[in-house]
Amino acid sequence: MAAVHSSIGDEQLALGRNAEAVLSYQQSLTGFKVLKGEDHTSVAAVYVSLADLYLRSNKPCEAKSYCESALRIYGKQGAGHAPEDVADGLTDIAAILEQLNEKEYALRLLKDALGIQASIPGHFHTLDLLQQDSISIAPLCLCCKYGGVHLIT
Repeated sequence: MAAVHSSIGDEQLALGRNAEAVLSYQQSLTGFKVLKGEDHTSVAAVYVSLADLYLRSNKPCEAKSYCESALRIYGKQGAGHAPEDVADGLTDIAAILEQLNEKEYALRLLKDALGIQASIPGHFHTLDLLQQDSISIAPLCLCCKYGGVHLIT
């Protein structure tokens, strides 16, 4: 049910129904916390969705606060998070922070996401094409759902 509320929130946000989207995201957040625990990546993903909503609502302080809440979850060591979920979450947060003019912070998160992706066994990624010590020889990109493609040089 929590995942459905999150999807409903996404659709309401796309339709510009921000007040309704907040309610759906809050229901999703409550559900995920009960079902999976407060430190689960699903909770962090809803925080990212709320950050995006508040960014679109021109409430940058709230957007940044939700990004920080998500980062606290993604940053917990030994929590059993799937590396792909963490990398995707960091990429989405970076897109929001970039729009908040936190470009250096966003770049650092993108590089962290790229490092996580590089550590996934059997996972094809751009780093396979480059020498490990010469990342700067070509731009690398990560895609996210909030801000398109990000180049890392």
